[in-house]
Amino acid sequence: MAVIDLLSPDEKKKASQLTEKIYQSGSIENDDWKKYTTQLTLLYEKAKNRKL
Repeated sequence: MAVIDLLSPDEKKKASQLTEKIYQSGSIENDDWKKYTTQLTLLYEKAKNRKL
């Protein structure tokens, strides 16, 4: 089972929004992508830990 399958509908929406923000801010000069990647990782970790 993929981690994405563990997300609630609201979490999936949030993950989609974060992914879009990562793509939009993905330049070397802009460090915002690091913040969004961290938020996305924490969202996935929360879902994974909930399943365990």
